Amino acid sequence: MLHEPFNIRADVVVLAAAIVPHAETRELAKIYKLPLDCRRFFQEAHAKLRPVDFSNDGLFLAGLAHYPKPIEETIAQLRRRWREQ
Repeated sequence: MLHEPFNIRADVVVLAAAIVPHAETRELAKIYKLPLDCRRFFQEAHAKLRPVDFSNDGLFLAGLAHYPKPIEETIAQLRRRWREQ
């Protein structure tokens, strides 16, 4: 990022913060009858064939609702979805 070597004296280094689903995820999943994975993130219809679709028609999955992912991957996922329509 800086393109220069540097040293940091630190007691603790945190490389990434934990991302956990919101507490209301289960309630929302029940209302819309959506599947959750073992970590309580929403689960797509099929990982390879329909990675942004739910098994229910008209609902689509994106961003951190799916799993912890960088913003670049979220944008790419949304672009693919909009091209399909």
